[in-house]
Amino acid sequence: MTTAQTPSGGDSSSPKESEAYKDFHRRLHPHNCISFSNSSFYSKIQTIYEAMDDENKFFLSCIAMLSENEVVKRRLLTNWWVGEEKLLKKTASTEEKTPEEKETDEKTPEELVDEILDKFREKGLIEPAEKLGKGRVKNYRMHPLVRSAVIALSGNKFFVFNNDGILTANISESNRACIIKYQPENRPENWKMENIDTIFNVSEPFPDLNLQQLTKKKDSILGGEWLSRMKNVKVLYLGRWLRSPAYHIEVESDDFLSGLKSMKGLRLLSLQGISNISKIPNAIGRLKNLIIMDVKECHNLEALPNDVSLLHNLTYLDVSNCHILDRMPKGISSLSKLQVFKGFVIAAEPSSDSGGALAELAGLKELWKLSIIANSNHFPTVTDLDTLHGLPKLRNLAIAWESKQGSHGTKGLTSVDQTSQALLPPKDLEKLGLQGFPKPKMPYWLVGASKSLCPEKLYIKGGMLKTLGNEPQESVKTLCLKFLSDLKTDWKELQDKFPSMVYLEKVKCPRVTLCPCDEDGVWVKPPTN
Repeated sequence: MTTAQTPSGGDSSSPKESEAYKDFHRRLHPHNCISFSNSSFYSKIQTIYEAMDDENKFFLSCIAMLSENEVVKRRLLTNWWVGEEKLLKKTASTEEKTPEEKETDEKTPEELVDEILDKFREKGLIEPAEKLGKGRVKNYRMHPLVRSAVIALSGNKFFVFNNDGILTANISESNRACIIKYQPENRPENWKMENIDTIFNVSEPFPDLNLQQLTKKKDSILGGEWLSRMKNVKVLYLGRWLRSPAYHIEVESDDFLSGLKSMKGLRLLSLQGISNISKIPNAIGRLKNLIIMDVKECHNLEALPNDVSLLHNLTYLDVSNCHILDRMPKGISSLSKLQVFKGFVIAAEPSSDSGGALAELAGLKELWKLSIIANSNHFPTVTDLDTLHGLPKLRNLAIAWESKQGSHGTKGLTSVDQTSQALLPPKDLEKLGLQGFPKPKMPYWLVGASKSLCPEKLYIKGGMLKTLGNEPQESVKTLCLKFLSDLKTDWKELQDKFPSMVYLEKVKCPRVTLCPCDEDGVWVKPPTN
């Protein structure tokens, strides 16, 4: 791990030069070290922290609350803070707003979170957890000493820690509770279901059993009734946030989800990566305030209920990597506020009485990010491209082909390869990802299109691609090629093909040769004087 940046202000001594750091490495917990609380390093963090408003203190405490040295994803923080209603537009009339408030209203939650994290990074409170040069940082870490200082300074206002600075499951002053690996001797004393606004699973591999134990009284709580008693919860984050593939979460049964019907104020529901969830109850349709629904990597999930179409405030839906899921529910087109949709499944044989055709997205005019799982090697068809063209705000498109039978998906549809019509990629597309592309040549709708409509970022991963074609793609600045064993080209051809390229990433492409990439397979165009 890289050394944390020195917080701004005061002398320039680094964390490693402080007495607090030395005590930390003598295995004395910083939370109880006098030298730590008296150090200039702690004083700097304190000065920065006390100058913040309560919102920024909360944002910083969210990162500190998560496990030490773990990578924190920007997407996790964005979804969480949207669920907490922390990234809302000001309600004052336009005339009463300052220029700064008007500018903020025009920004997306992602842009607002980037601004928050950039400020923390500038002050040395967090650091990138990935190699720079690929664009916007998506993952961060907090130095253990910074984390200890923030925990000590925040007290129990946002999350509850014991005298050693270790997270507990007690309810904070702001009605937030964390699920940690359950230990009977540490049973929380103030766990009152009706008071809780946020529940976040930090480290518990069996969240349903943990919550059921914590909420049991003398009377028996059956099925999902314990969940239904948490009527005021806005954020229910039971799923994965840790990146480690070894971390496993499962539930005894998905019956507990029936209790969702009473959680009318719920804004964020995350079940990401939880095993043994095979279905989502139709009661999900009652959650009229739900904005974010994340069931990514629920590998046992067989179907989404049709009542998902009743979630008219939904802006973010992630069903990616749910490999048993073979079609979408009918009525998706009614989700008119949806902005991000990850994992839309193109059925091998779409039919009128079941979901699975891209045309169902035609009404989603706010959609700016879309990832598609295609169970047909003939995707996209002319009709599909027409649908994509009808999404005016679409900027980020990813397509993954999973079909092993090329004959699927052609009934009643016209394949792009079967027409001479000059087709274009979606208008104003900024990023395009192609995974498992099932043909040896680049898609006609991309290489045969107007150069000005090509995306700035092109990611190609896996598949049967052998050539990138000869037509220059002048708009492409970022190019990522991964696991393309059949692709044959060299550095000169890449430069001719992508004359505006400033970033190249090449991973396990043995026939892509002579590229001046570093040991990580990355080339960045040097700055010009």
